[in-house]
Amino acid sequence: MSVSRNYLAIVSSILALSTVMIIWPELFLFSKTVRLPDWVLPFPTIFTLYFVGSCLALLSCLPVVYFTDSISTLFDRLLVVVLLSPLVPVIIFAVNFTGSGVFSVINSIFQYLWIVIFHLALPVFLLCLIRYLVNRM
Repeated sequence: MSVSRNYLAIVSSILALSTVMIIWPELFLFSKTVRLPDWVLPFPTIFTLYFVGSCLALLSCLPVVYFTDSISTLFDRLLVVVLLSPLVPVIIFAVNFTGSGVFSVINSIFQYLWIVIFHLALPVFLLCLIRYLVNRM
């Protein structure tokens, strides 16, 4: 069985992004009070609250951008990474959540959508744009 570089890129990006989300969930999950890791504190406050998670997501998605054969399949592969990588961190959040059953499910769906829309949409757009501009040169 041969494994293509596209498959390896997708798996490595999913594993990297999921691992980052599991190690530092406070950078991705919505919360009224945020306890940031110590390595984030030297950055400006507005940057840490909104863009550190997005920057980590951008770095985690680089294997897909670099190893994808064509620009036409890039968006599909990035979509797979974006939709699959938050599943494990959100499941871990749901298991550790102390709310009631229905509220826990609704909160988990909200957290999933929060990660995908707020933290992953901008990096995916930027990566697609950069790859498109590089291919046009």
